[in-house]
Amino acid sequence: MDKKDFIQTEILEFLPDAVIVHCLGKIVFANRVAAQLAGADSAQALIGRSIEDFIPAKNSDEIKRKIKTLLKQKQQYSKWELTRVDGKTILCEVASTVIKYRGRTSILTIIRDVSERYRIEEELIRQRSYFQQLFENSPDAIIMVDNSDRIMAANPSFLEFFGYSEDEVKGRPINSLIVPRHMEEEADGISNTALNGKVVKKETVRMRKDGSLVEVSIIGYPIFINGVQVGIYGIYSDISKRKQAERDLHESEERYRKLIEYLPEAILVHVEGKVVLANEAAAKLLGAPGAEDLLGMEFLDIMHPDYLEITRIRLKMVLENGKDIPMREQKIIRYDGSFLEVEMSATWFNYKGKDAVLSIIRDITERKKAEETINRLAYYDILTGLPNRVLFKDRFMLELAHAQRNNQMLAVLFLDLDRFKSVNDSLGHRIGDDLLREVASRLKNTLRKVDTISRLGGDEFIILLPEVSKEEDVKVVTKKILSALQKPFLVSGNLLYLTTSIGVSTYPKDGEDMDTLIKNADAAMYKAKDMGGNCCYVFADSINTEVRERIFMLNELKDALAKGQFILEYQPRFNLKTGRINGVEALLRWRHPQMGLMPPAKFIPLAEETGMIIPIGEWVLETACALNKSWQDAGLPPVRIAVNVSARQLQSVDFPQTVNRVLCNTGLKPEYLELEITENAVRGNVEMCLDTLDRLKEIGVSISMDDFGTGYSCLSHLRRKDISILKINQSLFRDLNGGQSDRVIIGSIISMAHQLGIEVTAEGVEEKEHLDALERMECDHVQGYVFSKPLPRESIEELLKKHGGTSNVFS
Repeated sequence: MDKKDFIQTEILEFLPDAVIVHCLGKIVFANRVAAQLAGADSAQALIGRSIEDFIPAKNSDEIKRKIKTLLKQKQQYSKWELTRVDGKTILCEVASTVIKYRGRTSILTIIRDVSERYRIEEELIRQRSYFQQLFENSPDAIIMVDNSDRIMAANPSFLEFFGYSEDEVKGRPINSLIVPRHMEEEADGISNTALNGKVVKKETVRMRKDGSLVEVSIIGYPIFINGVQVGIYGIYSDISKRKQAERDLHESEERYRKLIEYLPEAILVHVEGKVVLANEAAAKLLGAPGAEDLLGMEFLDIMHPDYLEITRIRLKMVLENGKDIPMREQKIIRYDGSFLEVEMSATWFNYKGKDAVLSIIRDITERKKAEETINRLAYYDILTGLPNRVLFKDRFMLELAHAQRNNQMLAVLFLDLDRFKSVNDSLGHRIGDDLLREVASRLKNTLRKVDTISRLGGDEFIILLPEVSKEEDVKVVTKKILSALQKPFLVSGNLLYLTTSIGVSTYPKDGEDMDTLIKNADAAMYKAKDMGGNCCYVFADSINTEVRERIFMLNELKDALAKGQFILEYQPRFNLKTGRINGVEALLRWRHPQMGLMPPAKFIPLAEETGMIIPIGEWVLETACALNKSWQDAGLPPVRIAVNVSARQLQSVDFPQTVNRVLCNTGLKPEYLELEITENAVRGNVEMCLDTLDRLKEIGVSISMDDFGTGYSCLSHLRRKDISILKINQSLFRDLNGGQSDRVIIGSIISMAHQLGIEVTAEGVEEKEHLDALERMECDHVQGYVFSKPLPRESIEELLKKHGGTSNVFS
């Protein structure tokens, strides 16, 4: 390459356009821009390639002809379609000239990609066409005016709407053409605003060629070309029908307003919850100074709290579904804060084009008073205000059905006042009536709200006690009644003493219908009279109450285990030195469907006596061990779980085998099971019990002596190696802060136990002072409400997570 070719090549390399040199159809030079245009990796990759490689086949012949012409003319400008390396076709402007390159006749071609420019130009043409079609075919009247307010173009809709031809409007000032004289100033203001580059929207009146006026909506848009405003687009829409509809609606609303204003019933119209229309009747009903004072008020603010939510729901139904709500009774709040009983309806209403609710409110105070009077006469005793026999029967039937469904008791009490006739005879019926009213008042104050007291007539009263658990509860009530009526009555200055005789019958024992129960209660009342009065007699009380309860409990206990009514609660035991949980006691509870949650003291003695404690105790043992193993499997800190063992279990020769089997079945290691026995448990057969303890100790479980110091003295048994833990009962340290002797006793027990290698647990600790004292005495463990009451499974697991590891409960 000579110096001249080198200089040319360097210049061509830095041109911003693509440059190639080709000789006899082969590329001999390409700059970097050419490589980018062709999609090649480098300019060198193009050297030696044929020009035809980049020419679409359809254009090949045409390009060959252009090259032949170029060789004659020496220079040529044209558009070529070229194909890139990736196959994409691009449109290019091409300038070619014939040159000498390296001594050979060659063609230098400069190529510029104009694909995007042509695309934009085509898009502009398409948009102009689209706009022209939109302009020509729009149903709205559209014009273009210049900065002198003269019409440059008007679409067919404009010409048709205003009645002009194109020649009549073109070049004419728009305002002189369609603006009435009296509105010229307004029209000039619209034009000036739009000519200042602002969008204008206006509803007004314009004039057609025939002089008729038409209501229109005008939108004026400024037209900019290259940032310079050259005119305005004006869009006119016919709004005559809408305006007429609005006038008609306004007239209709005005008629409605006048109608509402003069109606005698209270009417409120509210939109989006706010009152927009009210009449004077509504103001009077609500105690407002005038109807205008109600405007803007939140409609729901007048609703009584008991009716607020249901009113909100009803209004939503009206607005969303158009469903009318007929008159409903409810309460509202007046201006002075007082409550008023009303009837209220709600109807959908169109208020000035908006969804509204029209509410009619009617005062029913007088009607309710009349209904109340009628109801009182029909269902209540006029003298005392107590329910009469009709209402008593209604309530009885309801409570009887409830008792039957839920397998509950109910009781009927028949009362007759002792020596009331003498009051009437000596002081007159007026004093007697006053006395009956006082008796009724005392009875109401003595009984529950769910109980029903009725006056049958004269000095006889009958009482219904629903939801009674047992007859003992009824006797408690009768004692309260007797006590209340024994106190002297002061009636019209007379100090009167009165007593009553009460007969009791219960469902279902003494009858299953009202008449039978009242008859039996009446018979029992006469029995009470025979006994001298001022007492209570229970119908058919020959069966001992305790025996009946025992039979009931026994029957229920038989099925309790099979029905899954037993549950366990868990109380944690804390190490006084570390403050961590090191044990949990499993405590049995009976969740009875009628009697609720019962503690062990209520049923364990019966279970012990009947032998049912054996399967119950085995269930407790297996449940507690399985749970403890699950805690360990879940990664909770290992603790010892304590299970109470009854005397009956301890005296069973198979009990150690049962414990061993449970440990094997659950996978719990023996060192994590503690069996709690009481001092009294070893009294029956001492030798057998001690042998059982030896066998249990061989298994590897821990034995604790529960309630130490409260039962039979077992001090001699402490010397045995079976006992590893001594549990001090709360009764021994309840007065720990009260005297030196209590502290000496507790301290001696702890010291003695430690000398024998036995740990000491204080259970039932409820006060911080006791805790501090026990810590000073070097008690090993504590258990009680000072830290935690017995807990369900979920709660004790959370506590184990918190205090079973390194967490100190004292910190």
